Amino acid sequence: MTREKNMKIRVGMRVFLECNKGKKYTGKEICDFLNKVIDSKQWIITPKLVGKLFNTDRSNLSAILYPVHCEKTYKGHRVYWVE
Repeated sequence: MTREKNMKIRVGMRVFLECNKGKKYTGKEICDFLNKVIDSKQWIITPKLVGKLFNTDRSNLSAILYPVHCEKTYKGHRVYWVE
C-alpha cells in the first residue's frame, strides 16, 4: 500500500466525517463514499482497510484521524464519527 493511497483514504475519511458531525457511519458506508469520490481503477477501498488505517493512525497523536471516534455495535460492526 502506497503512502499516497493511505493519505487519500485518511483525508477522505476525515473530511466525510467532519462534514457529517455527530452521525455514525459503518466502515462500509465510508468505503462506498470513498470509492465514488477517489475513483481509482487500481485499487478498491474496503472496510478492513479503513479499520486498519484507523487503528494505526490512532496510535499517533498528530495523526489525521485522531478526532475520529470508533465503537463496535451489537452486530459486531464498527461505527465511526466525529463529535
